[in-house]
Amino acid sequence: MYVFRFHISSFHSFLVNFLQPSRGVGEPSRLLDHLETHPSYMRRVTSTAVHRTVSSVLSPALLPSFNGTLLLSVCFASCSAAPVRNLYKRLGLDHKATSEEVKAAYRQRALECHPDVVDDNRKAQAEVDFRAVSEAYDVLIDPQKRKEHDKALGLERTVPPAKKQQEGEGVGCDSKGSFNRGVTRPRNRKPFVRGDADRNFREAFHGMSLDQVLFRERLRQRRMQKQMEEKAKEGDDGSPAGREESIRRVAAAAAERFAEKVRRQYGPGMLRHARVYTSLSRDPQPPPSDYMPFRPFHGWTVPNGVRTPPEPTLGPTAKVEDVKDVQLAEPAVGDASHQRKLPKHFPVVQAPDGSSLLREEAIACMERERRLPHNMGKLYSYHRPY
Repeated sequence: MYVFRFHISSFHSFLVNFLQPSRGVGEPSRLLDHLETHPSYMRRVTSTAVHRTVSSVLSPALLPSFNGTLLLSVCFASCSAAPVRNLYKRLGLDHKATSEEVKAAYRQRALECHPDVVDDNRKAQAEVDFRAVSEAYDVLIDPQKRKEHDKALGLERTVPPAKKQQEGEGVGCDSKGSFNRGVTRPRNRKPFVRGDADRNFREAFHGMSLDQVLFRERLRQRRMQKQMEEKAKEGDDGSPAGREESIRRVAAAAAERFAEKVRRQYGPGMLRHARVYTSLSRDPQPPPSDYMPFRPFHGWTVPNGVRTPPEPTLGPTAKVEDVKDVQLAEPAVGDASHQRKLPKHFPVVQAPDGSSLLREEAIACMERERRLPHNMGKLYSYHRPY
């Protein structure tokens, strides 16, 4: 939106003819003709913009106030100085392309200009190109963003006559001196960074990273090579065509560039010794060695021809006659060699008949008393021997 202010004191020679009170308000068409003939005062405005703006801004309430030093403010509606980006050209598409065509074109362009598959001297430019095509995909794959982009390019659908009439009536100058033509300004969006580009890349390739895409492409190349060899033996040299095949060729070229880059960085034998293993067979496999340094687990059987550590053996047991009936040898009660002599200060426990009891017998007697329904006041009394 540009605002131009004209000091009409310098135009006194030709404005008096249009702004005299006796003649009334000057005709806007004659004033427009004179304004258009002075490009030094209106260099940034076209004749169409002047005709639309002055005819709507100059009102009879403002013009009769001319006193020889009139300051007239005229507002001109204009587009922003920055050109509108055509995101269709970034992907090489037409504005009528479908979502599938947008995704296919992005996948092809992203594999061509991904920074990880180009040479080091082209990495900076590839970073810029990768962000550009990812930003174009982010806008064109979203219906709402694509509609706004088409509107900015002037590719919006035809507006009904009733709507056009409402928009024409809405053109005018508000209290702040700006025109409300119904033109929507572009929203301030955050900058498109590399993280957004990687997110769009994974979304376009069904959640796969670049390494996974190239790995699948290498596997597909091997399968295709085997199929072509088989067809060559049979005499069939037919090859598929179409957009999918072009994407596959681009992916194959990207995989070759990536492999060459890995060879330069890690040496020529890095990818030579790589092996691709399929799912392991469920059939019994031969043992890797003839010796297993541990005993098999419970329920496992040792394969034939495999040695294991020997089973542990138990030592001799003390007088075990039968496994179910184990009897341990006990010393006789009357054996003096096994009797324990109590200290002199230790109380002597007497039986009801007055004979002294041994320590083991006294403990057994106390245990019987403790298990009785009542202890007869002896458990916590001074008669307790221990």
